[in-house]
Amino acid sequence: MENRFELEQPYLVFSLHDTLYGIEAKWVEEIFGLPELTPAIEAPPEIAGVFNLRGKILPVMDLAIRFGYRRHAYRTSDSVIVLTYEAMSWGIIVDRVCDLLALCATPIAPEIVGGRLENDRKRAISGVAHLGADLVMILDIAGLLEPRDITKLDSNEGQTDVELTHGESHPFDRQIDPQDREIFQRRRQQLRQTIARVEEEECLSLAAIELSGEYFGIDLRWVREFAKIGRVTPIPCCPEHIIGNTNLRGEIVTLVAIRGLLNLPLIESAAASHMVVVQVENWSAGIAVDAVLDTLEVSPKAIIPKTERTDDRGYTIGTVPDRGKLISLLDLPKIFQRGELIVDEEIC
Repeated sequence: MENRFELEQPYLVFSLHDTLYGIEAKWVEEIFGLPELTPAIEAPPEIAGVFNLRGKILPVMDLAIRFGYRRHAYRTSDSVIVLTYEAMSWGIIVDRVCDLLALCATPIAPEIVGGRLENDRKRAISGVAHLGADLVMILDIAGLLEPRDITKLDSNEGQTDVELTHGESHPFDRQIDPQDREIFQRRRQQLRQTIARVEEEECLSLAAIELSGEYFGIDLRWVREFAKIGRVTPIPCCPEHIIGNTNLRGEIVTLVAIRGLLNLPLIESAAASHMVVVQVENWSAGIAVDAVLDTLEVSPKAIIPKTERTDDRGYTIGTVPDRGKLISLLDLPKIFQRGELIVDEEIC
């Protein structure tokens, strides 16, 4: 049986009390700023409350409380990560979402953590990964729920609200700056919007491609067509990432390679079998790719902005998870403007 810890997998990395944690991206549904929560009746102490997420009552776990930290007043900088596991959805409150990264984790061992982890955290942590000089504690989603049972808080689908049962100990009942309270309340109202309204929101249509074993998305508004690469004629006096010209049904298309721009391993141009013909303003070219995988619809809210750890020379705008894969979104206009992909025929 293959050990899942031996392979790189996509993890959403976030911080909590100055510690980095990671959870497999396949369990993550969406991420947003913490809204105002309604305290839940007879809930375990780590359940900070519930709120209406587009017609469904979603329980929210305060991960700090789950791990034995003292409860603190919530901040507008806090985020909620919505997880789905075995047909159950709930949110966890974290300090800050950091990045979506491919990590290779190793099983947690007593000699690694010693006695520093509280029992509640030990049950929820299954491994550890290295991220530069930092350690990322890998969460086990099943262990995160044990021995807790929050399923009864997720049984109010279809209701539009729940009864308010404010108590003095709940963070949202404490003194909160009026401007911060307004932000929490506005988020709550925005997240209550109906499903019909959500479907009307503009989504990004992407083409998913593969380059050197990594996955990238191209906005379909720039894509003219997908095609197999035929015979290629080299162009004199051009840099190596200008592969050459190819005849596409009577139209001469310049074939380009973008691996070098993205800090990917360079391969022989003949190894690429497909191209994505793109049109960006007045520029047109065929981008050589290993494979065209699929097309998908992505909500702009699902895009996780890139961070300083992203080594792509500024040619991507963020990352989205899709069925266990990390898809980096290409900034195609910038690639054409700064990537020296335009052939100057006068020089040639």
